[in-house]
Amino acid sequence: MKKNTLFFGIFVIIILSCHKDSMDYSNILSTNAWKINSYRIGNPVAYSFTTEDYIFNFNGEKKTYELNLDVNDCSGSFIISDKISIELESPGCSEICCDSDFAEELLRVIPIITNYQIRGNLLWLVGDGVTIILEKY
Repeated sequence: MKKNTLFFGIFVIIILSCHKDSMDYSNILSTNAWKINSYRIGNPVAYSFTTEDYIFNFNGEKKTYELNLDVNDCSGSFIISDKISIELESPGCSEICCDSDFAEELLRVIPIITNYQIRGNLLWLVGDGVTIILEKY
């Protein structure tokens, strides 16, 4: 009996250690709307802050996002492949004018994002030379 228990224990350990993370992380950002606070880009780093309500909404089921700017409503798709990795498609917007310089630069850097991290009430979207900081809305 002890021999069977030992083999079963070893079998369970082997199965658990080989188990690939199969969790769908797409809904992790869908629990809240997110208001963009700031972004920083470049080297040397330049910071941009906003008092406008630019709102990011993620739909984990459809794997899409919506972004509300000054004038435009924009959307795109996203993929979250693990606990830190995200790909954001370039947003398509309702108009091609009239948003602030902050908003236009924000649209330009969204496809550069490759990672995300939630720190308390903040969501950090990070890519090569760019960080967008959002707070729960």
